[in-house]
Amino acid sequence: MFLGLAIVGFLVSCNKSSDPNAQLNKELKVLDNYLSTHHTGDYVVYDNYYGNRIQIDSVGGGLPPHSGQTVTITYEARLFPDTLTVFDSKTITSKIDDISVYGLKVGISYLFQGSKATLYIPSPNAFGKEGTTNVPPNTSVIYNVSLDTVIRTADQFTQFKADTAKVKHYIDSLGVNATYHPSGFWYTMDAIGTGDYPKPFDVANFHYKLVLISNGASLQESDLTNSIFGLDIDALKIGMLLMREGGKATFYIPSGLAYGTAKVGSIPANGNVVFTIQLNTLSNQ
Repeated sequence: MFLGLAIVGFLVSCNKSSDPNAQLNKELKVLDNYLSTHHTGDYVVYDNYYGNRIQIDSVGGGLPPHSGQTVTITYEARLFPDTLTVFDSKTITSKIDDISVYGLKVGISYLFQGSKATLYIPSPNAFGKEGTTNVPPNTSVIYNVSLDTVIRTADQFTQFKADTAKVKHYIDSLGVNATYHPSGFWYTMDAIGTGDYPKPFDVANFHYKLVLISNGASLQESDLTNSIFGLDIDALKIGMLLMREGGKATFYIPSGLAYGTAKVGSIPANGNVVFTIQLNTLSNQ
């Protein structure tokens, strides 16, 4: 039922002369050496699948953006390894798909609304071998960025309004005293737990039970080990960060924060769901 993102992957290379990732690997080696000596205590995501390094400076409480949605970001961009020369600085509002710097677009997709991060982007994901007027060829760059807003599409907003009314009616019918999260789901903390709070890219082992709100059917119950941010369900990406290791919680989720317009197994398109989560153990990514 869950499909994870490849947050930590591996770049495959051949011999150096024919390796299409040679420049990328070369710059990543320099970036990794820099991070290992300058940012040893920071929360850094080593994203080898896309080839970025993402230092999470603060975690916001809103939703991560998806294709088709509009974001507002504020950033300052600097050269690397110079680190002092600022070549761009602005606030932009754009569909995430239209952000031209590939590494910036990918890095933003790994953040929750309200987050701040430092993105270390090698040149193949930035301005490449051509460079620009202000960025030399084959030069890594650093973006200090904040994800200020994430705006749903008009269709998503309309569906979200209808879904939240149904979910709230379901909660009221059960007589549950659930807490509303500003991102759009409800939850109850059924057992607090005594361990640590997760970080977004921690790997969690947890037991879950899935119920469909429209008919109360219990669809699945199982154990899973997965990166929290790699879960399909946006509400769980946010909600599990509110839990402590050993805790148990129930999440009442409108479809836009669950599986959306896709039909997944027994879950219909625009299906509102309930997840009960027992968070067993955590480990770093």
